[in-house]
Amino acid sequence: MLSRALISYVRFDHPQTIMHPILAFSLDLLWDKLALRYFLMDRVLTVFNCIIFILSECILSHPSVLQISSMMPKVVFGGRCLVYTMGFLRLVYWHTLEICNAYRHKALSNVHGVWVPQYLTRGAAIISFILTLDMLAMMTVEPLFHCMGQGIATFECNAWTDTMSLTYEVLVTIGVFLYVMLIVEVGSISIKLSEYRVLCIHAVEQILLCLGVVFLVILTFAFAISGMDREVQAITGTEWTDLGSRMNTLIRLAFGAMDLGALSNLAEESPLLVLVILLFMMLVYSFFFNLLVSQFCGVYHSLAADIKGHARLARGEIIIETFKAVKLSRWQTFMTSLNLNTRVDFEEGDIGLAGGIKTYEPALAHPIAKDQIVRFGGQTDGKLPWPEKTADEKDNIERTVQKTIQKSLHKLLGGMKKTAAGASQLSSDVQQDDKSSSHHSSGKGGADIDD
Repeated sequence: MLSRALISYVRFDHPQTIMHPILAFSLDLLWDKLALRYFLMDRVLTVFNCIIFILSECILSHPSVLQISSMMPKVVFGGRCLVYTMGFLRLVYWHTLEICNAYRHKALSNVHGVWVPQYLTRGAAIISFILTLDMLAMMTVEPLFHCMGQGIATFECNAWTDTMSLTYEVLVTIGVFLYVMLIVEVGSISIKLSEYRVLCIHAVEQILLCLGVVFLVILTFAFAISGMDREVQAITGTEWTDLGSRMNTLIRLAFGAMDLGALSNLAEESPLLVLVILLFMMLVYSFFFNLLVSQFCGVYHSLAADIKGHARLARGEIIIETFKAVKLSRWQTFMTSLNLNTRVDFEEGDIGLAGGIKTYEPALAHPIAKDQIVRFGGQTDGKLPWPEKTADEKDNIERTVQKTIQKSLHKLLGGMKKTAAGASQLSSDVQQDDKSSSHHSSGKGGADIDD
């Protein structure tokens, strides 16, 4: 249904290209008219499953709440049944269908030498897949299944050990975070919220990198302190006795969870160990954490100029994934509602072209400081035909200058011709006067002779 060109522009992942007016208009049209409805329907069901998950696993399952009424265990039992039916089975069905389609159509990606379905490499699909695995692991240590022989709504029994309880708590905590991360994607309904979400995702990447380096430093210093047997044996406390306690102490020092007053006695017992700890704290606090702040600033400055383009790219990915659930009949109804066969006129009385969608913009959206009035010389009679405009403004100016020069030359040459004509006329008059005067003088002489 979607154009290959539009999908290619989204997958090209270039924020400046996706901000082209035609691409932005097409994505907004698909989002508002078709994709938004299916996206909200899917996310509303996710929000409902998240609420049921939190109520049945975190709030109502507390021992003090279960003792309020005899009906509370049954309510929790019903909530957990909804978690594993509406939540888990729905995710299993969707991922199974997507994986089968990916392998059938060879839509695979090579990730570190392993061919995985392509849909797991983008969007929230990977979070959904991890949530599916988390809930599958929860079912293996679910107290309802292990204590089923002692009652339907029994949550404690001898078969459910303390190790299972700890594992179950960890899995429930991970599930809560994964559900919330899926719900956060609802912010894509607004470009402004989507911009903030993109910034947060890039910031989380920098945090994970920083934490990885910090834990590597913690591991390095823990091994280094393990090689200082003489200094460690001189310490009376239990914070540095073995490798596990040393790593625990360094982790608390790195994240500010340990009182620095506990190091006062350490300075008297082992000054060399104190120097190593001070070097560790300077490396973590003064370098890596400050470097994290500078990374935040760099990420913001690199994204701020094109943050709206990144938000539209994120929405484009959602549109592509959402269209997998759109039926062909719904798509045909949407295309019919666009009336693409109807001609779109540019002005009143214009025939127009088909295959377009008319949009309106404010009159001051694109101001042009150019005089749009075309002026023609001649009479103002309305019955006369309009003159043809055959040149642009520059040609009109050149033609005006040429006409002015020609008029000046005509005036100058016309004056010179008049002067020359006047001189010739004057010379002819003088000649005629000379002839007449000579004629008169000859006539008088003759009369005298005759006389």
